[in-house]
Amino acid sequence: MQRMCFLVLASVIVALPALAGETAQKDALAWFHGLPKLGGGVNKGLDPERFKKLTLEDLKSLKEILIGGHPYLKDGKLGGHLKLVDSDYRHLTALPALEVLKFPENDLGDEALVHIGKIKTLKQLQLMENQITNDGLKHLSGLTNLTHLDLRWNKQLDDGSVQHLTQLKSLQELRVFQTKISADGAKRIEAALPNCKVITTKK
Repeated sequence: MQRMCFLVLASVIVALPALAGETAQKDALAWFHGLPKLGGGVNKGLDPERFKKLTLEDLKSLKEILIGGHPYLKDGKLGGHLKLVDSDYRHLTALPALEVLKFPENDLGDEALVHIGKIKTLKQLQLMENQITNDGLKHLSGLTNLTHLDLRWNKQLDDGSVQHLTQLKSLQELRVFQTKISADGAKRIEAALPNCKVITTKK
């Protein structure tokens, strides 16, 4: 009897993470379906309503996502930069295969980076033109597979970010055009990360 109870308990314990994962994925799907129709240059060639067509099966294998640009307003015109609630980025942690995330013209902040920093499968991250700070970049230190990071047009970033960027040991390419990271700061990053190319010009 005791062995049977133990087996049943063990089965329940094993099932709990699976159930939690499935619930998180359903919540993530509902979030994606609620995202606005997106346009603007960064969405050129993409279905503006692509997120509403995602299925649970899609989320399990999805490797790349671009969320950003300009949402369509009720009158059919484009609004300003996309602005989502930072805590909503937690839904991305429910996607097990994510390797590339692109957030151009998204206006996300440091709290979003807390959640993005938990996506251990991430290899490429674009954060072009957002509201992140130097200190917020510390939340990316756990991304041990990250090879490419794009910080262009974050004019609020300066050499105060260097101490955090040098913790990203797997980086191969870092884009910092139109930030306040100085030439000296770029050299310090390359010295600490000899396998990383720091790009400071428009490319």
